[in-house]
Amino acid sequence: MGFRPRMSMLVLTLFEMFFSLGATTKNATFDQNYYVTWGQNRILFFKHEQEVQLSLDQSSGAGFGSRSYYESGFFQMRIKLPDKDSGGVVTAFYLHSNVGIHDELDFEFLGNRPGKPIVLQTNVFAHGLGGREQRIRLWFDPSEDFHYYKLLWNQHQIVFFVDNMPIRVYKNRVVHGVAGYPHRPMQVLVSLWDGSNWATDGGKTKANWTQAPFQAHFQDFNINGCRSNPHSPNKDCYSTKYWWNNRNYLQLNSHQMRELAAVRRKYMTYDYCTDKNRLYYPLAMGFRPRMSMLVLTLFEMFFSLGATTKNATFDQNYYVTWGQNRILFFKHGQEVQLSLDQSSGAGFGSRSYYESGFFQMRIKLPDKDSGGVVTAFYLHSNVGIHDELDFEFLGNRPGKPIVLQTNVFAHGLGGREQRIRLWFDPSEDFHYYKLLWNQHQIVFFVDNMPIRVYKNRVVHGVAGYPHRPMQVLVSLWDGSNWATDGGKTKANWTQAPFQAHFQDFNINGCRSNPHSPNKDCYSTKYWWNNRNYLQLNSHQMRELAAVRRKYMTYDYCTDKNRYPIAPVECHDHEP
Repeated sequence: MGFRPRMSMLVLTLFEMFFSLGATTKNATFDQNYYVTWGQNRILFFKHEQEVQLSLDQSSGAGFGSRSYYESGFFQMRIKLPDKDSGGVVTAFYLHSNVGIHDELDFEFLGNRPGKPIVLQTNVFAHGLGGREQRIRLWFDPSEDFHYYKLLWNQHQIVFFVDNMPIRVYKNRVVHGVAGYPHRPMQVLVSLWDGSNWATDGGKTKANWTQAPFQAHFQDFNINGCRSNPHSPNKDCYSTKYWWNNRNYLQLNSHQMRELAAVRRKYMTYDYCTDKNRLYYPLAMGFRPRMSMLVLTLFEMFFSLGATTKNATFDQNYYVTWGQNRILFFKHGQEVQLSLDQSSGAGFGSRSYYESGFFQMRIKLPDKDSGGVVTAFYLHSNVGIHDELDFEFLGNRPGKPIVLQTNVFAHGLGGREQRIRLWFDPSEDFHYYKLLWNQHQIVFFVDNMPIRVYKNRVVHGVAGYPHRPMQVLVSLWDGSNWATDGGKTKANWTQAPFQAHFQDFNINGCRSNPHSPNKDCYSTKYWWNNRNYLQLNSHQMRELAAVRRKYMTYDYCTDKNRYPIAPVECHDHEP
């Protein structure tokens, strides 16, 4: 379990000073470090933005997130939970990677009926794998007053605290063969949401909406963390210039170890490590009717409709997620420019999550020597198990073609890359990039040309099809370490800033909630779920075959070095 030298009273004193410092740092206001991510009309501010109230009713909850991402640090929040009959209600304070492979660190407070204790669940996701839940009964009523909930995260350990009491330690044991320790840049997030389908008594106890609105209160918006970028991690974040990486914080001292043991003995009600009924997969194991011309006409009408819907402005459907000072707006919010320099790129995301639909964006890529530069238009689940659908444009040197890479993540598993050379210069003018997503297929389009189909083949034994609510995201970032020539070609910063332009902010999708999916999103009342869109027609199948034959440069299905045995979905090849 690792080497733990006996720690002196001096180190104990230093650790106590550290937590005291965390609690007494000069208060930041909400707006300095955080912004509202969803449920804008269910958030109230008090005490000159030193306190925030989130509300939950049957229509929606609310949430907020940090303006920056962090790669190590000490994170805390003073929280007072809903004081009513709160069964089914979840209050969450957590860190989440959002971009790429899923890392996450969770405090989740699972509400209960009056007279029954609120349960605190902690969880750790590393390299896409979660399922590491531990639950404790708190030794006080967390709805009566504010208490601190704290996370220490460095390269050696992650420690969860309630006030100053350690309740869980997750060690970095890569040297012991454990595949994965959270290390990706993460955003700090807070939310109040309906977890009726699972949170209390395994979903038997639902939210009592006669008691709504449920209200949780939050204080202390200071963040002590090493800022980073989800697309370009900060190699300095494990430096000892940050006090939480100092040798004094590499393990608990003997006093804290006794406190932790006492909490586990007295208050722990569930530990995934002792659950013999659950099958836990270590990451190291891995996973391994012809349509008529009428349907073709309908499909063409569908894409025409997608392109000519009355234009929405950026602010109607999207908000800036990072790099605020590298975004410009043109044409009354009908066009957006993202810029990338050596310091940072930028990105934006949809205000809502969606569980099916037709998603499109008109994009004009950077027109300079763009090797190492990545422009991305994608859908991402963000919360829980990782689903994702990607368009990633991999820049190149002048005279060499920009490569379009698509990828599909389902149930936490990606690695399904396909790459094509585009048959035009995407930096010269705007082109449409479109995604159709329903319960039968996912279709990637360039303008109206299908370039990839990923079918729902669960009946053929394929483990996973993207079905979780996802946010629409766009970003421009530095992919020098992998994007062009496998990372050999780096971004040429003498050509910075690199600029990409985006138009058409309409979204045709079934709105959903990442914490409470919308069971109606596969209904045929949404036209993209109609029988006409369950598969390509014969004309489109020929177009797809021609694209694969003429322009495809890489297909994971044929990569024998990565997959000596082709993934299951490749046996019945697309489409």
